[in-house]
Amino acid sequence: MLEILILWHFCKKVGSYARERGRQAIGYQLLVVAMWFGMEFIGLAAGYTLSHGDAGMAYLFGVAGAVGGLIAAIVIAKTRSNLAEPQGFAVMPVTSLRTENTAP
Repeated sequence: MLEILILWHFCKKVGSYARERGRQAIGYQLLVVAMWFGMEFIGLAAGYTLSHGDAGMAYLFGVAGAVGGLIAAIVIAKTRSNLAEPQGFAVMPVTSLRTENTAP
């Protein structure tokens, strides 16, 4: 139950980060869920393997993996560029290269 509440909270937070940058929130929210469960599974497998079958150690590795996946998803969402900003460079048109010399 606590895991669901944590995911719900951080999905809302990541969604607001995405909306601030003019992006759709659903993709980043799905990224949070996928990174959480994917890294949790990888952590469980690594913990089980490294601890030679100790369930407590596997659980700790799983939680550490889930938190790592969550942090990675937040960093991805926060470091994306704004869609409102121009990407790359822009060529500005030259209005006039000639200077007017006026004699008194």
